Amino acid sequence: MTNTSTQYSGEFVFTKGGSIDFGEIPEDIAKTIKRQAGKIRLRIGKQVNGEKDNFGECHINRETRLNQLNAIGYADARDAAEDISMNYDEIYENGIGLLLRNSNNATAYICIEPNLENSENDFYDIKTITPSNDRYFKTKNGYGNDHSRLSNESGSTPNLHQKTPREFAGDSLCLL
Repeated sequence: MTNTSTQYSGEFVFTKGGSIDFGEIPEDIAKTIKRQAGKIRLRIGKQVNGEKDNFGECHINRETRLNQLNAIGYADARDAAEDISMNYDEIYENGIGLLLRNSNNATAYICIEPNLENSENDFYDIKTITPSNDRYFKTKNGYGNDHSRLSNESGSTPNLHQKTPREFAGDSLCLL
């Protein structure tokens, strides 16, 4: 169930501007959080009921999640992915992945996808996107003290956090 105006390049979804890169974790932020820098991308992915390895646009655009995203102002997975990837305000560690959260109370779960032939082609893959609840995030400790040198694509400075939310009050975060 994808938006017919959405364009694709192989397995990747294009942004509204025609790029496969929705945003990035730049070098300065990557050093602070001790992670690899990389572009953030959205793949077409898959959604098969009953399976646990669902991800990407198909998974995010399933009816229940799409209704939740519509309720906070997003048209579809691409719209939410582009906004969060370009305008994240906070980063939380989540095991092997990261959670990016924006001021619209939306959270994207991303994981690095290694390219075994050329590590310069590694990218962060958006696995899922969900609305998030403020109450849970307010209890988390900050990661690092000086964020003045850090900025995301939009030029704002995200807050970095060590702890990872796995559940929001009243809402579960579906990681995959």
